[in-house]
Amino acid sequence: MTYPTSDFPGARAETTTVEGPVIAARHGWPKETVHSSRLGVRVTGVPGACEDREGRVVVFVRERDTGHLLLTRQSADGRTWSTPAPPSATPEPIDGSPVAARAVDGRIGVFYRAPDGELRTIAQNTDGTFARSTSPGGRIWGDPLVVHNADGRIEVFMIGKGDRALWHCWTDSAGPDGFTAPALLGGGNLQAITATRDGGEGDGEDRRILIIHTNTSGSAFSLTQTAPNGPWGNFSWLCDDVNSQPVLGNILGGLPHLLYALDGTLAARSRQWNRAAPWSDVSRSTAPCVGKPAVTLLPQGRLAAFCRDDTGQVNAVFHDWDSHQDTWRNAAIHPVTDSAGTDITVQSDAQGRVVLAYGTTDPQPELSITVLGA
Repeated sequence: MTYPTSDFPGARAETTTVEGPVIAARHGWPKETVHSSRLGVRVTGVPGACEDREGRVVVFVRERDTGHLLLTRQSADGRTWSTPAPPSATPEPIDGSPVAARAVDGRIGVFYRAPDGELRTIAQNTDGTFARSTSPGGRIWGDPLVVHNADGRIEVFMIGKGDRALWHCWTDSAGPDGFTAPALLGGGNLQAITATRDGGEGDGEDRRILIIHTNTSGSAFSLTQTAPNGPWGNFSWLCDDVNSQPVLGNILGGLPHLLYALDGTLAARSRQWNRAAPWSDVSRSTAPCVGKPAVTLLPQGRLAAFCRDDTGQVNAVFHDWDSHQDTWRNAAIHPVTDSAGTDITVQSDAQGRVVLAYGTTDPQPELSITVLGA
Protein backbone atom coordinates (compact mmCIF):
# COMPACT_ATOMS: atom_id res chain seq x y z
CA MET A 1 0.00 0.00 0.00
CA THR A 2 1.38 3.40 -0.94
CA TYR A 3 1.07 6.40 1.37
CA PRO A 4 2.42 9.93 0.90
CA THR A 5 5.46 9.05 3.00
CA SER A 6 6.74 5.57 3.68
CA ASP A 7 9.99 6.05 5.64
CA PHE A 8 9.88 5.18 9.33
CA PRO A 9 10.25 6.21 12.04
CA GLY A 10 9.83 9.70 10.54
CA ALA A 11 8.92 11.26 13.88
CA ARG A 12 11.39 13.69 15.34
CA ALA A 13 13.90 12.50 17.94
CA GLU A 14 11.75 13.87 20.76
CA THR A 15 10.24 10.45 21.43
CA THR A 16 9.93 8.84 24.84
CA THR A 17 9.17 5.29 25.90
CA VAL A 18 7.93 4.72 29.45
CA GLU A 19 7.44 1.26 30.91
CA GLY A 20 5.92 0.31 34.24
CA PRO A 21 2.61 -0.26 36.01
CA VAL A 22 0.70 2.39 34.11
CA ILE A 23 -2.74 0.74 34.00
CA ALA A 24 -3.62 -2.66 35.45
CA ALA A 25 -3.92 -5.49 32.90
CA ARG A 26 -7.49 -6.18 34.00
CA HIS A 27 -8.51 -3.01 32.17
CA GLY A 28 -7.62 -4.62 28.87
CA TRP A 29 -4.15 -3.42 27.80
CA PRO A 30 -1.94 -6.26 26.54
CA LYS A 31 1.20 -4.68 28.08
CA GLU A 32 1.68 -1.97 30.66
CA THR A 33 3.63 0.31 28.35
CA VAL A 34 3.21 3.88 27.21
CA HIS A 35 5.02 5.38 24.24
CA SER A 36 4.64 9.08 23.40
CA SER A 37 5.86 10.99 20.35
CA ARG A 38 5.88 14.61 19.23
CA LEU A 39 5.79 14.75 15.46
CA GLY A 40 7.16 18.25 14.93
CA VAL A 41 4.10 19.79 13.29
CA ARG A 42 2.00 22.60 14.75
CA VAL A 43 -1.69 21.83 14.65
CA THR A 44 -5.06 23.36 15.37
CA GLY A 45 -8.35 21.65 16.09
CA VAL A 46 -8.79 18.00 17.03
CA PRO A 47 -7.05 15.17 15.13
CA GLY A 48 -9.07 12.53 13.31
CA ALA A 49 -8.03 8.88 13.23
CA CYS A 50 -9.03 5.45 11.94
CA GLU A 51 -7.54 2.02 11.37
CA ASP A 52 -6.43 1.20 7.82
CA ARG A 53 -6.78 -2.14 6.01
CA GLU A 54 -3.45 -3.31 7.44
CA GLY A 55 -4.60 -2.65 10.99
CA ARG A 56 -2.42 0.42 11.54
CA VAL A 57 -3.76 3.73 12.78
CA VAL A 58 -3.70 6.74 10.45
CA VAL A 59 -4.01 10.19 12.07
CA PHE A 60 -5.22 13.28 10.19
CA VAL A 61 -4.63 16.84 11.40
CA ARG A 62 -5.02 20.43 10.29
CA GLU A 63 -1.63 22.13 10.13
CA ARG A 64 -1.69 25.39 12.04
CA ASP A 65 0.51 27.49 9.75
CA THR A 66 -0.96 26.55 6.34
CA GLY A 67 -4.42 25.23 7.24
CA HIS A 68 -3.68 22.15 5.10
CA LEU A 69 -4.73 18.58 5.84
CA LEU A 70 -1.84 16.29 6.84
CA LEU A 71 -1.65 12.60 7.71
CA THR A 72 0.75 10.39 9.64
CA ARG A 73 0.68 6.59 9.71
CA GLN A 74 1.64 4.17 12.45
CA SER A 75 4.65 1.96 11.74
CA ALA A 76 4.64 -1.82 12.01
CA ASP A 77 6.12 -1.73 15.53
CA GLY A 78 3.17 0.37 16.68
CA ARG A 79 5.35 3.04 18.29
CA THR A 80 6.73 5.29 15.56
CA TRP A 81 4.99 7.42 12.95
CA SER A 82 5.64 8.65 9.44
CA THR A 83 6.51 12.29 8.83
CA PRO A 84 3.21 14.22 8.54
CA ALA A 85 2.45 15.03 4.89
CA PRO A 86 -0.53 15.98 2.71
CA PRO A 87 -2.61 12.95 1.61
CA SER A 88 -2.29 13.89 -2.05
CA ALA A 89 0.11 15.86 -4.23
CA THR A 90 -2.20 18.89 -4.06
CA PRO A 91 -2.59 20.13 -0.46
CA GLU A 92 -6.20 20.49 0.69
CA PRO A 93 -7.11 23.53 2.85
CA ILE A 94 -9.54 22.72 5.65
CA ASP A 95 -11.37 24.51 8.43
CA GLY A 96 -12.22 22.88 11.73
CA SER A 97 -11.16 19.29 12.46
CA PRO A 98 -10.95 16.28 10.10
CA VAL A 99 -12.93 13.07 10.71
CA ALA A 100 -11.81 9.73 9.25
CA ALA A 101 -13.41 6.31 8.74
CA ARG A 102 -12.50 3.04 7.05
CA ALA A 103 -15.04 1.72 4.56
CA VAL A 104 -16.12 -1.88 4.05
CA ASP A 105 -13.62 -2.29 1.20
CA GLY A 106 -10.76 -1.19 3.49
CA ARG A 107 -10.24 2.24 1.98
CA ILE A 108 -10.25 5.38 4.14
CA GLY A 109 -12.49 8.40 3.77
CA VAL A 110 -11.71 11.79 5.33
CA PHE A 111 -14.49 14.33 5.94
CA TYR A 112 -14.16 17.99 6.91
CA ARG A 113 -15.45 21.53 6.58
CA ALA A 114 -13.70 23.59 3.92
CA PRO A 115 -12.81 27.27 4.56
CA ASP A 116 -15.99 28.33 2.71
CA GLY A 117 -18.08 26.05 4.96
CA GLU A 118 -18.63 23.36 2.32
CA LEU A 119 -18.64 19.71 3.36
CA ARG A 120 -15.79 17.96 1.58
CA THR A 121 -14.49 14.40 1.49
CA ILE A 122 -11.28 12.74 0.35
CA ALA A 123 -11.37 9.06 -0.65
CA GLN A 124 -8.41 6.72 -0.60
CA ASN A 125 -7.69 4.97 -3.89
CA THR A 126 -7.25 1.21 -4.16
CA ASP A 127 -3.46 1.64 -4.37
CA GLY A 128 -3.38 3.48 -1.04
CA THR A 129 -2.93 6.98 -2.45
CA PHE A 130 -5.61 9.62 -1.93
CA ALA A 131 -7.74 11.35 -4.54
CA ARG A 132 -8.53 15.07 -4.68
CA SER A 133 -11.37 16.23 -2.49
CA THR A 134 -14.97 16.28 -3.67
CA SER A 135 -18.17 17.61 -2.13
CA PRO A 136 -21.61 15.99 -1.86
CA GLY A 137 -22.95 19.54 -1.41
CA GLY A 138 -24.10 21.65 1.51
CA ARG A 139 -22.44 24.10 3.88
CA ILE A 140 -22.06 23.03 7.47
CA TRP A 141 -21.63 24.47 10.95
CA GLY A 142 -18.99 22.75 13.06
CA ASP A 143 -17.41 19.45 12.12
CA PRO A 144 -19.10 16.47 10.42
CA LEU A 145 -19.77 13.18 12.20
CA VAL A 146 -19.21 9.78 10.58
CA VAL A 147 -20.91 6.49 11.55
CA HIS A 148 -21.17 3.06 9.95
CA ASN A 149 -24.54 1.53 9.19
CA ALA A 150 -25.25 -2.07 10.24
CA ASP A 151 -24.04 -3.27 6.83
CA GLY A 152 -20.85 -1.20 7.14
CA ARG A 153 -21.75 1.63 4.76
CA ILE A 154 -20.60 5.08 5.83
CA GLU A 155 -23.16 7.72 6.78
CA VAL A 156 -22.21 11.35 7.46
CA PHE A 157 -24.13 13.67 9.80
CA MET A 158 -23.75 17.42 9.97
CA ILE A 159 -25.29 20.63 11.29
CA GLY A 160 -26.46 22.97 8.55
CA LYS A 161 -24.68 26.31 8.47
CA GLY A 162 -27.80 28.41 7.90
CA ASP A 163 -30.60 26.55 9.68
CA ARG A 164 -28.54 24.76 12.41
CA ALA A 165 -30.64 21.65 11.71
CA LEU A 166 -29.48 18.03 11.45
CA TRP A 167 -28.60 16.80 7.94
CA HIS A 168 -27.10 13.58 6.63
CA CYS A 169 -25.72 11.94 3.51
CA TRP A 170 -24.63 8.38 2.83
CA THR A 171 -23.10 6.06 0.29
CA ASP A 172 -24.69 2.96 -1.19
CA SER A 173 -21.28 1.52 -2.06
CA ALA A 174 -18.74 -0.42 -0.01
CA GLY A 175 -16.23 2.40 -0.43
CA PRO A 176 -15.67 5.89 1.01
CA ASP A 177 -17.08 7.65 -2.06
CA GLY A 178 -20.26 8.07 -4.10
CA PHE A 179 -22.20 10.02 -1.45
CA THR A 180 -25.74 11.25 -1.88
CA ALA A 181 -26.65 14.91 -1.63
CA PRO A 182 -27.37 15.97 1.98
CA ALA A 183 -30.92 15.36 3.20
CA LEU A 184 -32.68 17.05 6.12
CA LEU A 185 -33.43 15.04 9.26
CA GLY A 186 -34.88 17.95 11.22
CA GLY A 187 -34.35 19.89 14.42
CA GLY A 188 -32.93 23.34 14.84
CA ASN A 189 -30.63 25.42 17.02
CA LEU A 190 -28.24 22.46 17.22
CA GLN A 191 -25.00 22.86 19.14
CA ALA A 192 -23.34 19.42 18.97
CA ILE A 193 -23.97 15.91 17.66
CA THR A 194 -22.69 12.45 18.56
CA ALA A 195 -23.66 8.99 17.33
CA THR A 196 -23.02 5.28 17.68
CA ARG A 197 -24.50 1.96 16.62
CA ASP A 198 -27.11 0.80 19.12
CA GLY A 199 -27.30 -2.89 20.04
CA GLY A 200 -30.93 -2.51 21.08
CA GLU A 201 -31.80 -5.68 22.97
CA GLY A 202 -28.27 -6.25 24.20
CA ASP A 203 -27.25 -8.92 21.69
CA GLY A 204 -25.31 -6.48 19.51
CA GLU A 205 -26.90 -7.84 16.33
CA ASP A 206 -29.37 -5.06 15.53
CA ARG A 207 -26.92 -2.16 15.33
CA ARG A 208 -29.16 0.69 14.27
CA ILE A 209 -27.59 4.14 14.36
CA LEU A 210 -28.38 6.21 17.44
CA ILE A 211 -27.82 9.99 17.29
CA ILE A 212 -27.89 12.40 20.20
CA HIS A 213 -27.78 16.12 19.60
CA THR A 214 -27.71 19.08 21.97
CA ASN A 215 -29.00 22.61 21.50
CA THR A 216 -27.72 25.94 22.76
CA SER A 217 -29.86 25.59 25.91
CA GLY A 218 -28.12 22.37 26.97
CA SER A 219 -31.04 20.06 26.15
CA ALA A 220 -30.22 16.69 24.59
CA PHE A 221 -32.44 14.75 22.18
CA SER A 222 -32.05 11.27 20.69
CA LEU A 223 -32.93 9.95 17.25
CA THR A 224 -32.74 6.28 16.16
CA GLN A 225 -33.20 4.38 12.92
CA THR A 226 -36.46 2.42 12.87
CA ALA A 227 -34.64 -0.56 11.32
CA PRO A 228 -31.00 -1.45 10.61
CA ASN A 229 -29.78 0.50 7.55
CA GLY A 230 -33.27 1.99 7.41
CA PRO A 231 -35.30 5.17 7.89
CA TRP A 232 -35.49 7.34 10.98
CA GLY A 233 -37.94 7.71 13.85
CA ASN A 234 -38.74 10.88 15.80
CA PHE A 235 -36.63 13.05 18.06
CA SER A 236 -37.03 12.21 21.75
CA TRP A 237 -36.01 14.42 24.70
CA LEU A 238 -33.29 12.96 26.94
CA CYS A 239 -32.10 15.54 29.49
CA ASP A 240 -31.31 19.23 30.05
CA ASP A 241 -27.78 19.36 31.51
CA VAL A 242 -25.47 18.81 28.51
CA ASN A 243 -23.71 22.14 28.01
CA SER A 244 -20.55 20.62 26.52
CA GLN A 245 -19.68 18.39 23.57
CA PRO A 246 -20.96 14.85 24.39
CA VAL A 247 -19.76 11.50 23.08
CA LEU A 248 -21.52 8.13 22.81
CA GLY A 249 -19.89 4.78 23.52
CA ASN A 250 -21.12 1.19 23.70
CA ILE A 251 -20.32 -1.57 26.15
CA LEU A 252 -20.15 -5.20 25.00
CA GLY A 253 -23.60 -6.01 23.66
CA GLY A 254 -24.09 -2.59 22.14
CA LEU A 255 -25.77 -0.73 25.01
CA PRO A 256 -25.13 3.03 24.72
CA HIS A 257 -23.50 5.35 27.24
CA LEU A 258 -23.52 9.14 26.88
CA LEU A 259 -20.46 10.89 28.34
CA TYR A 260 -19.89 14.61 28.77
CA ALA A 261 -18.20 17.22 30.95
CA LEU A 262 -20.50 18.60 33.67
CA ASP A 263 -19.27 21.28 36.07
CA GLY A 264 -15.66 20.28 35.43
CA THR A 265 -16.00 16.50 35.94
CA LEU A 266 -16.98 13.53 33.77
CA ALA A 267 -20.71 12.74 33.73
CA ALA A 268 -22.44 9.71 32.22
CA ARG A 269 -25.90 8.44 31.39
CA SER A 270 -26.81 5.02 30.02
CA ARG A 271 -29.82 3.29 28.55
CA GLN A 272 -30.93 -0.15 29.67
CA TRP A 273 -31.58 -3.36 27.73
CA ASN A 274 -34.12 -2.18 25.18
CA ARG A 275 -34.90 0.98 23.26
CA ALA A 276 -38.16 1.54 25.13
CA ALA A 277 -36.32 1.78 28.46
CA PRO A 278 -35.55 5.22 29.85
CA TRP A 279 -32.06 6.61 30.16
CA SER A 280 -30.51 6.58 33.62
CA ASP A 281 -30.04 9.56 35.88
CA VAL A 282 -26.67 11.20 35.59
CA SER A 283 -23.71 9.34 37.12
CA ARG A 284 -20.75 11.48 38.23
CA SER A 285 -17.09 10.53 38.20
CA THR A 286 -14.52 12.41 40.26
CA ALA A 287 -12.31 12.64 37.17
CA PRO A 288 -11.69 16.24 36.10
CA CYS A 289 -12.97 16.80 32.57
CA VAL A 290 -12.98 19.82 30.30
CA GLY A 291 -13.98 19.78 26.67
CA LYS A 292 -15.08 16.60 24.91
CA PRO A 293 -14.06 13.22 26.36
CA ALA A 294 -12.90 10.40 24.08
CA VAL A 295 -14.24 6.87 24.52
CA THR A 296 -13.22 3.42 23.29
CA LEU A 297 -14.22 -0.19 23.92
CA LEU A 298 -11.43 -2.29 25.45
CA PRO A 299 -10.89 -5.94 24.45
CA GLN A 300 -12.78 -7.34 27.46
CA GLY A 301 -15.84 -5.23 26.71
CA ARG A 302 -15.21 -2.44 29.22
CA LEU A 303 -15.54 1.19 28.16
CA ALA A 304 -12.61 3.53 28.77
CA ALA A 305 -13.00 7.30 28.63
CA PHE A 306 -10.04 9.67 28.28
CA CYS A 307 -10.42 13.16 29.74
CA ARG A 308 -8.17 16.16 30.20
CA ASP A 309 -8.31 18.57 33.10
CA ASP A 310 -7.78 22.33 32.99
CA THR A 311 -4.01 21.84 33.20
CA GLY A 312 -3.93 19.33 30.32
CA GLN A 313 -3.35 16.21 32.45
CA VAL A 314 -4.87 13.20 30.70
CA ASN A 315 -6.76 10.62 32.78
CA ALA A 316 -8.41 7.32 31.92
CA VAL A 317 -11.77 6.53 33.50
CA PHE A 318 -13.19 3.00 33.30
CA HIS A 319 -16.77 1.84 33.34
CA ASP A 320 -17.19 -0.33 36.45
CA TRP A 321 -19.18 -3.29 35.20
CA ASP A 322 -18.21 -5.43 38.21
CA SER A 323 -20.82 -3.64 40.30
CA HIS A 324 -23.55 -4.11 37.63
CA GLN A 325 -24.34 -0.42 38.00
CA ASP A 326 -23.64 2.65 35.94
CA THR A 327 -20.56 3.69 37.92
CA TRP A 328 -17.20 4.96 36.77
CA ARG A 329 -13.87 5.10 38.53
CA ASN A 330 -10.62 6.90 37.95
CA ALA A 331 -7.23 5.60 36.85
CA ALA A 332 -4.63 8.23 36.04
CA ILE A 333 -2.27 7.49 33.17
CA HIS A 334 1.22 8.21 34.47
CA PRO A 335 3.28 9.42 32.88
CA VAL A 336 1.99 10.92 29.66
CA THR A 337 4.82 12.85 28.05
CA ASP A 338 2.73 15.77 26.81
CA SER A 339 -0.27 17.48 28.34
CA ALA A 340 -3.29 17.87 26.07
CA GLY A 341 -4.26 21.36 24.96
CA THR A 342 -7.01 20.12 22.63
CA ASP A 343 -9.69 17.49 22.87
CA ILE A 344 -8.37 13.93 22.49
CA THR A 345 -8.99 11.45 19.69
CA VAL A 346 -8.77 7.73 20.54
CA GLN A 347 -8.39 4.81 18.11
CA SER A 348 -7.32 1.18 18.61
CA ASP A 349 -5.11 -0.70 16.17
CA ALA A 350 -5.35 -4.35 15.11
CA GLN A 351 -3.01 -5.42 17.92
CA GLY A 352 -5.23 -3.96 20.63
CA ARG A 353 -3.00 -0.96 21.26
CA VAL A 354 -4.86 2.24 22.12
CA VAL A 355 -3.70 5.40 20.35
CA LEU A 356 -4.39 8.88 21.76
CA ALA A 357 -3.79 11.89 19.48
CA TYR A 358 -4.04 15.54 20.48
CA GLY A 359 -2.43 18.97 20.33
CA THR A 360 -0.12 19.89 23.21
CA THR A 361 -0.56 22.77 25.66
CA ASP A 362 2.38 24.69 24.17
CA PRO A 363 1.77 28.27 22.97
CA GLN A 364 2.19 26.75 19.48
CA PRO A 365 0.47 23.36 19.94
CA GLU A 366 2.22 20.38 18.36
CA LEU A 367 0.78 17.02 17.41
CA SER A 368 1.43 14.47 20.14
CA ILE A 369 0.55 10.78 19.86
CA THR A 370 0.54 8.39 22.82
CA VAL A 371 0.28 4.63 22.35
CA LEU A 372 -0.91 2.46 25.25
CA GLY A 373 0.26 -1.13 25.04
CA ALA A 374 3.16 -0.44 22.65
